[in-house]
Amino acid sequence: MLGANDKMGKIKLIATDLDGTLLDDNSKISPVTIELINNLKQYGIITCLATGRSLKTSFDVIPDNLKVDFLIFSSGAGIYDFSQKKIIHSAKLNCRETSFLQEILTTENVDFMLHLPIPDNHKFFFRANENPTEDFIRRKSYYRNYSKPLISKYTGEAAQFLAIFDNPQKYKKIFDKLKDKFGLVRATSPIDGKSIWLEIFPGNTDKGFGIRYICEKYGISLEETLATGNDFNDLAMLETVKYPYVTENSPEELKKKFLNTESNNENGVYSAIINHLPK
Repeated sequence: MLGANDKMGKIKLIATDLDGTLLDDNSKISPVTIELINNLKQYGIITCLATGRSLKTSFDVIPDNLKVDFLIFSSGAGIYDFSQKKIIHSAKLNCRETSFLQEILTTENVDFMLHLPIPDNHKFFFRANENPTEDFIRRKSYYRNYSKPLISKYTGEAAQFLAIFDNPQKYKKIFDKLKDKFGLVRATSPIDGKSIWLEIFPGNTDKGFGIRYICEKYGISLEETLATGNDFNDLAMLETVKYPYVTENSPEELKKKFLNTESNNENGVYSAIINHLPK
């Protein structure tokens, strides 16, 4: 892990997670943080938001006065360029992969949601076992205008699957079955703060991929990158950048591994960035 004083290298790209990191518990960004991010361009720094949210649900919480360059959404399955106002990268599971995943998850009685291809991946089909988790029920209810029950086998392409667990052993069993075939992202449910979410993507899809994609596009070395996060779905991004910060509200496991900053309610992103700017 980097030492606390190892933080003065030149930065050319900064990425931050949204929920639990840049957004406070009321899904707002402080004015001082918005001002700082908007001013990073004068230092020649490219700015990225990196989230597990879909394109639509990301736009629901990004304020109009926040000016950034890129949005890495759906945990790296898609990348949106704000200057061009278009998606510049998207990944999807093919028909064979969606068929395989439905069989595995149904056989193992796992509650899951199958999201349509980008840019419509805020819409999904869902299938629950006889006793679905409370977290699954609440997410389905929250997005009831964008979801439908999976009555028969889905035969098309998909952006991702989301499997929800309240049993760590069952999560581990499914993870081990899929880890060599797909891109897997573990997250803590933002709904109840304890259920385990397993996001299933095409291989090599994660927030770290999004960072590398943009760095290659602009000729930026990973030695010139900084990121802030707060949960396990930020892990690939944090392990990719030179200066990885986690907020105070992160799990202890992550706080022991990465640089620390204040919580999402105490301008943690601002504090992580400010020390890297020229005095």
